[in-house]
Amino acid sequence: SLDRSLTTSWFRAALTWIEADDGDFDIIISSFGPIGSVVLGGYAKAKYKTPYVIDLRDLISIQGQKRKVFLVNTFDKLLDKFLTRRADGFIAVSPTCEKKAAGFYNVGVALICNGLASKISDVKVDLSIQNTENINILYAGTLGVNRNPVAVLTVLDKYASTRNTSITIKFATSGGLYDFIAKDQFNNLKILDMGYLSSEDLSFEMDHSDALLVLEGHSYHGNENLTGKIFEYLRAKKPIMLSCHKGSDIVHLLKELNAGSLIEDESDLIEFLGERRFLDVKKCNGYSRENQYRLLKEYLKTFITK
Repeated sequence: SLDRSLTTSWFRAALTWIEADDGDFDIIISSFGPIGSVVLGGYAKAKYKTPYVIDLRDLISIQGQKRKVFLVNTFDKLLDKFLTRRADGFIAVSPTCEKKAAGFYNVGVALICNGLASKISDVKVDLSIQNTENINILYAGTLGVNRNPVAVLTVLDKYASTRNTSITIKFATSGGLYDFIAKDQFNNLKILDMGYLSSEDLSFEMDHSDALLVLEGHSYHGNENLTGKIFEYLRAKKPIMLSCHKGSDIVHLLKELNAGSLIEDESDLIEFLGERRFLDVKKCNGYSRENQYRLLKEYLKTFITK
């Protein structure tokens, strides 16, 4: 619940601006993080006597993958409730975050997802793998303790070892791939470390991939993570291969949209590669930013009285 933003020149300048401005505002929205934004929002609420909503890009003290030390965690949660005490409502970006925040803050929480940049105009989107003898998979994102590729690479390597098939996995990430795998660990796969790619190059690689890979933590603590990357992948109209905990919100989303599936073992991979799959375009467009923006407006209206 604390970070360095409280000591920055940005925080001091924003505080000065609020102190000097006597404007008539309808509503105040702050976004976490950083925590400085939440503190400033609470201060503005007290000054302007205006409804205040906190947009939780991530949960604060109850974030699932946070390291928890008993007394420190207890203090952190108390501090979280103190710093957010003036909020009239919250916004969460995933169903699990929504449920956790509602129970913790005991205040109304709206679910507003990150969303697709634009709606998909196609009437039918075929997400079936067309050529199972030569498969190109792309991962675009960061790697870390909770985004480790070893589990899914192990499944892919075992599959390729007994079949006449070529599997290429491209990692478009800013570095660190070989902190998690050895260069000779998966001899039946072609693994390419492409480094950071521009948006144009990344779009090209997505267009020329057969499937897109998502990595999240395999512990249930990461089930709340529903990143904007998922919606970028959906907009690319490629099947999504997922490696994470089976209870993740991402698993439920892909099942709802028929956009891909979880790969835990070789049987999952066989089903993924062989399934005739069509994206549920109507449901998918429900997650467009246009529609999420409409939901956001309706939620904010509940705080504004004419």
